[in-house]
Amino acid sequence: MKKQKLTLGIFAHANAGKTTITEQLLVKTGTKAEVGRVDFGTTTTDNMDIEKQRGITVRAGLVSFETGNKIFQLIDTPGHIDFVPEVEKSATILDVAILLLSGVEGIEAQTIEIYKILEAREIPIIIFVNKMDRDGANLNKTVEEIKNNLTNKAILIEDSNLVNLLADFDEEILSFLIENNTLDKNMIYKKVNLLTSEKKIVPIYSGSGLKGIGIDDLLRALNDIQIKLEKSKNLSAFCFRNRLENGERKTFIKMLGGTISVKDKIVILDEKQTIQKIEVLNGLGFENTTEISTGDIAILYGVKVDTFAYIGEKGNIKINTTDRTFFSVSVVPEKQDERLKVIGALKDIEVEDTTINLQLVENSNEIKIDIIGDVQAEIIKSILEREYNLKIEFENQKVIFKETPSQIGTGRASYTGVSMVELKVVPTALGSGINFKSECNKNILIDKYQKQVERLVLRYSKSGFFGVNLTDCDIVLTTGKFDSVGSEPMHFNMATPIALARAIKNSKPYLLSPYSKAILKIPNSTKEVMNFINEQNLNIESVEMTENESKIVCSGYLENVYELQKKIKKLTSGFGKIEVSHEGYKKYYKDTDLTFSADSPFNEENFIINVMKGSLPNLDKQPRRKAKVKYSQRTKDWYQQG
Repeated sequence: MKKQKLTLGIFAHANAGKTTITEQLLVKTGTKAEVGRVDFGTTTTDNMDIEKQRGITVRAGLVSFETGNKIFQLIDTPGHIDFVPEVEKSATILDVAILLLSGVEGIEAQTIEIYKILEAREIPIIIFVNKMDRDGANLNKTVEEIKNNLTNKAILIEDSNLVNLLADFDEEILSFLIENNTLDKNMIYKKVNLLTSEKKIVPIYSGSGLKGIGIDDLLRALNDIQIKLEKSKNLSAFCFRNRLENGERKTFIKMLGGTISVKDKIVILDEKQTIQKIEVLNGLGFENTTEISTGDIAILYGVKVDTFAYIGEKGNIKINTTDRTFFSVSVVPEKQDERLKVIGALKDIEVEDTTINLQLVENSNEIKIDIIGDVQAEIIKSILEREYNLKIEFENQKVIFKETPSQIGTGRASYTGVSMVELKVVPTALGSGINFKSECNKNILIDKYQKQVERLVLRYSKSGFFGVNLTDCDIVLTTGKFDSVGSEPMHFNMATPIALARAIKNSKPYLLSPYSKAILKIPNSTKEVMNFINEQNLNIESVEMTENESKIVCSGYLENVYELQKKIKKLTSGFGKIEVSHEGYKKYYKDTDLTFSADSPFNEENFIINVMKGSLPNLDKQPRRKAKVKYSQRTKDWYQQG
C-alpha cells in the first residue's frame, strides 16, 4: 500500500525548541542516527552559517521522515518576529501543524501571531508544551494560557478528566457515557485522533525535546491522524519559495495534482519554459529525480515562477500574507566602488525575501530596502559579508507610513486630446490593501490600454500625496478615450499618473502609522520605565505585579514603541524583557513634513516636461472640432456640385 505523503509544519516563538523537536523526530523515525544540538551547530535544518552562529532559525528548513503508513515532509520554521513572512510562506502548503510552547515562558506575543496564521489555513493543529524538564515549567498554567489566548478547543491529552472534556465536543461520547459510564482507552484514543482530524479539538501534549520525553506520543498522534487531501486530476503545482544560490535559481513547489518530468515544457504567463532538472525532498535533503507527482515537495531548475503562483491548474490554497515591513533603511557600501555589487547581491536576496523591496532612489546614489526589524537587518548584513564579501552599514532608519483616502475622489486627465483616463479612488476597510477595478467598456478604451492603465496605477500608487504608499482603497477606471490612429502608449504613460494624482488629492488622504503592542517583564522598580512610557505617549493597557517582577502591557505608534524597545535594557539595568507585536496601521495624528517628491505627478508641470519629456500644452488639450455648417449651406453646396 502506497504511503500517504503529508506536509507538516513545526512552529513556535523564538527559543521554544522547534529545531530540537525536529531532531528528535528524525532520530525516533530512523532518519538520522544522532540528535543534533542547536548550541553545537549540529542540527540538520539550521544549516546556514549565520543560523549556527546565532542559534536561531532564519530560513525554513525542509526534511522528511516516515512513520507508520505516512511520509511527513517537515518544515522547521523561524520563530523570531522578524521572519514571520517565512512562516506565512511555509503555512500555505501545510496539511497539519505542530505548535510548540515553552512550559517555562508559556504564551508569548509571537505565539498568538503564529496561531492566527495557522488557524486561517484551516488545518489540524497539535500543540506540544516543551521544556517540561526545566525549573519553573508549569503545565497547568500554560494550558490555561492556551485556552485563554489561543483557542477554547484546546484539550490536555494527559488530563485525568479527558473523557468528560472530549464529551463537550462529541455527542457520541456523551451518549456513550450516559449509557455506559466509561470508555476504553482504545476508543478514547480513536476519538482524539478523529476530533483532531476534523479540527474540532486542538490536542495538547507535553514533554522535553532535549531529553526526548513525549516524542513517542507526538509521533503516534501524527501517525494516526486522518487527513483527506483534495487532489487535482490535472497538473497543478504551487510555488511557495524562490532562492538564488551561486547564480542558479531554485523554484520550490508542492505538487497538488498530475506529474512533472525533466524536459517537460510548462506554460508560465503565456511563456513556455523547460524543466532542466528536478530534486525531490527525501530524508535529510533533496535528491535528483526524473519525475514528481501529487504531494511531493520539490525544487525545479531552469524555470522562473513567481512565489505564490501556480503551474498548471489553479488550486485552492489560501494565501494569507500581511505587509509586515515597518522600517526603511539606507544601505551604504563601505567601498563606494562596490555599489553595483551591493545592488546585485540585494537583488539576489530579494528573489527569496521579497519583503525587502529594494529601491534605487532616482537622481541619487541612495540604495534603500524595507525591513521588519533589527534582527532581519543584522542577518542581511551578515549574508552580504559572508556570502558576497561585501561590507555595508545601515543608516537613516525610518518608520514606513502609508496613506489612505478619507472620501471618494475622482481625477481625469487627457494627453493630446485623443487619449484620456478617468479614475476614482474609493476608501475601503483598514487592512484591506489596494485593489484595481475597471468599470470602463472595452469599446471605449481597448483592453491593451486598460491593462497599461492598471500597471501604471499600481506603480504610481506607491507614492501618494504624502509620498508614501496608498492603501485601503479601490482604484476604479471609470471611463477613458482613445483614437485608433492618434493614440499611443506614451499618451497614457502621462495621462494615467496625472489622473491618479488628481483623484488621490480629491480623496483628501490622511496618514497611517504602524501601531504596536509591547509586553514588558521587568523588576519591580518600575518608576523609570513608567516615566519613559508616558514620555513616549504610549497607552498603558494593564499592569500586573508579582513578588519578583512586574508585567506591563502598553501600545502606541511604532516609532514610540521602538524607542522603548531600544531603551528598556538601560532603564532596567539589563534585566528587563520586551516583546513587541504589530497591530496593523492606525490614523496618525502628529504633524509631519512628509510630502510628494519634485518628480511626482502631483507636480504636474515638472512631471510632464522634465520627467516624461512631454509637451505641457498637450496635457488636457481639447480636441479640435470641425466647424459646423448649416444644413442649408450643405444642401446648397451639394446642389452646386451636382
